[in-house]
Amino acid sequence: MAVIISVLIVATFVDFIRQSQEDESKVPGTGMKILLTFSIWTNAEALLSVKEQKPGFIKCLDCIRFLSMLWVVTGHTFTFLVPPDTLRSLSTFMDHFWNHLLLNAFVSVDTFFLLSGIVVAYLFFKQRPKESQIKSPITWIMFYIHRYLRLTPPYMIFIGFFIVYGQYVQGPFSASQFNTLVPGIRTCQANWWRNLLYINNMGGSETACYAPSWYLAVDTQMYIFAPIILIGLYYSLAIGSGLVAVGCLASVVTVYVLYGIYDLPADFFGNGNTNLLYDMIYHKPWIRCPPYLLGLLVGYGLAVYGQQKIRIHWTLAVIGWIVAFGLGATCMFSTYDYDKGAHWSIFARASYYNFSRIAWSVFVSWVIVANHLGWGGTDPLTHSCLIRFGNLLVDFHTVLTSYTFSHCFGISTSMTPVCIIIPHFKLLFIYYAVPACILSYIFAFFWSSLFEVPILKLETMLIEEILKRGTQSNEENINHVARNEETTETGSSERLIRL
Repeated sequence: MAVIISVLIVATFVDFIRQSQEDESKVPGTGMKILLTFSIWTNAEALLSVKEQKPGFIKCLDCIRFLSMLWVVTGHTFTFLVPPDTLRSLSTFMDHFWNHLLLNAFVSVDTFFLLSGIVVAYLFFKQRPKESQIKSPITWIMFYIHRYLRLTPPYMIFIGFFIVYGQYVQGPFSASQFNTLVPGIRTCQANWWRNLLYINNMGGSETACYAPSWYLAVDTQMYIFAPIILIGLYYSLAIGSGLVAVGCLASVVTVYVLYGIYDLPADFFGNGNTNLLYDMIYHKPWIRCPPYLLGLLVGYGLAVYGQQKIRIHWTLAVIGWIVAFGLGATCMFSTYDYDKGAHWSIFARASYYNFSRIAWSVFVSWVIVANHLGWGGTDPLTHSCLIRFGNLLVDFHTVLTSYTFSHCFGISTSMTPVCIIIPHFKLLFIYYAVPACILSYIFAFFWSSLFEVPILKLETMLIEEILKRGTQSNEENINHVARNEETTETGSSERLIRL
C-alpha cells in the first residue's frame, strides 16, 4: 500500500511540474509515459471532463446507467435493512402498490445486461470491420485480452482490499447479525481464484467470494460467446437474428424445466422454493442471456442504421411509447397480488420470470432507440454531466455493496427499522439510498483515478506496442503490396479493439 501511494504521489508531482512548464513540446519517453499514467491530476481531470461526445455516440446510455444504479442502491439498501424482527412490517410493505417499484428492482440488472450487449455490438460494428478482420485470429484474441485486462486488475485489487479491511467494518447492527461479513471474507481467502477466472457464479452461494461480483462473472461469460452473434450479424441480419432467437428460446425452455423440477418462485416474495432461486436461476448466464442477446441485436441496428435519420409519423412514435411503458408497468406491478399471498402455478411463475425480463428489455430498448433517433426528444437523458456517472459504472458496482454494508451495518440499531415500518419506500430512498449512492460514487471516483484509469492506459500502451511490433515484423518478411495491406488491416484492428 505504501508503495502504491508513493508512486501516485511522485507521478502526480511530476505531472504537475510538467504541465506548469511553458515548453511541453518534448514527447516523454516510455518510462515517463508509464509513470504519468498514475498521475491523479490527469486521471481526475479526465474523469471529471464533461466534453460533448462525438456524433453518433448513444448519449442516453449514461443516464440509464445512472438511474439504474440508483435503483440498485435502493434495492440493496432495502435488503440490508430487513432484520428478522421487522418481517411483519415487510408483509404490510408489500400491500402498497407503488412499493413494487422497489420489490421488483431486480429488473435493473437486466437493464445492465441489455446495455452491455448494446455497447459490445455498437462499438464493434461502428468501426465497419472488414471481412479480413473478422477472419483474423488477432482480432478475436485482442477482443478477449482487452476485456480481461480492462476489468481484472482493479477488480482483484478491490478483492484484496475487501479481504484485508472488510473485517474492520463493525457496528451495532453488524453485531446483531453475527458479523455476517466475516464468513464472506473467509470465503474470499479460499476462493479468490474463482473471481480471477470469472467462474465465481458457477458454484453455490457458500463458495462465492464477494457476492455482487456474480454480475461481472455472468457478463464476462456472455461476452465470451458474443462473437458467435457478432459474426452471424456481420454476414447476415437474418443469421444473427436467428442465433439470438435460438439463444433466447433455449433460455426460456431451460427456465421452464428448472421451475418444473425445483418449484421456484416468480420473485423473492411469493410462493415457491426461494432457497434455490439464486443458485439455479439468478446467477447463471444461460438464464440471464436474453437481455444481453437482444442488446447485441439493438447495438447492431444502431451502428448500421442509426445514422440514416429514420423518421416515423408522430402517431407511431406515441403508440411506441405507450406500448413500451405498458410493458414496463406490467413487469413492475403484475406481481402485486402474488406478493400479497395469491398462489401462482409453476407455469405462471416460470412464464412471468421468462417474459418479464424479455418485455423489460424491449421497453428499455425502445427508450434507447427512440431517444437516439429523436422519436421523442433527447434532452432529459443526454445531459453531459451524466457521462461521468455512467463511466464510473464498473467501479461503482465493485465498491457499492461494501459501502452499503458499512453504511447500513454501522448505524445504530434503533435507526434500522425506521424505513421498513413506513408504508412507502420514499424515506428509505431519501435517507439511505441517496446518501449511499453519493458516497459510493465519490469512493468509485477515487478508486477509478487510482487504479482503473492507470491500468487502462497501460493496457492501451501494451496493445499498441504489440501491434506495432507485429506490423514491423510483417514488413520485414513480405513484399511491399502485402506489407501495405497488413499495415492497413492491423491499424483497423487496433482501432476496433481499443474501443
